[in-house]
Amino acid sequence: MFIIPSSALEQFTVLRRSTRTSVDMEIEPSNSRKWKHSPISEDNSTSLDDDDEETETESGADVNEDLTKAMSKQLDKGELKKLWTDGEYKRVGCLEIAAKEAHAGNDLPAANSKITMLGGTAISIAEFEAIKSIKKSILGRKIKNFADLKEHINSGLPGDLFHIGKNQLVLEYVNHGLRYTKTSGECLSQEIHFISKHNNQKELRLDCAHMIWHIIIEIFELLRVSAFWPSIER
Repeated sequence: MFIIPSSALEQFTVLRRSTRTSVDMEIEPSNSRKWKHSPISEDNSTSLDDDDEETETESGADVNEDLTKAMSKQLDKGELKKLWTDGEYKRVGCLEIAAKEAHAGNDLPAANSKITMLGGTAISIAEFEAIKSIKKSILGRKIKNFADLKEHINSGLPGDLFHIGKNQLVLEYVNHGLRYTKTSGECLSQEIHFISKHNNQKELRLDCAHMIWHIIIEIFELLRVSAFWPSIER
């Protein structure tokens, strides 16, 4: 039986520990180090989100970027007030309808149908597509500028006279107000029709139909009586 001296045993233990440490260092996986320096870092993902916030147009939209920026600028609060001050009343009204229809996902014919019925000028295809290409969240905020414009309009009017309603379209307000200009003076409302919800066609208002029927009856009575008294002037 051989007895290993204690001094040799201590040297062997030290050598074994050093060997195991070197081996462990060699086979240590470097995944953790690579994971810390992954090419898809948090900074890169944040920069992508920032780019999305700065871009006003919808991704993949094939439109004229210059026209989109121009139409977006016209929907700004300051630009709307400037157009109104310059007397471009109908233009402001047309922009409101076009923006709301585009935001709702409707097409150009639906927008121009409302615009022309209220006496406005139809929006072009290029302008409508430019408005529609604006991000929905940004377009929604720009639509709120019309509410601020209505408050601005009402602030310059005396008392509660001729105020525009919060839910009233600007073009409708302008169309009604044009009947009270300096050239035409005050006049009675000539709106004797309304748009039917069933076929989108004009129908005679019931109150107007009643007045017309009353006039016809009165004329008929006058003609019937005049048959017995020819001397009545016709």
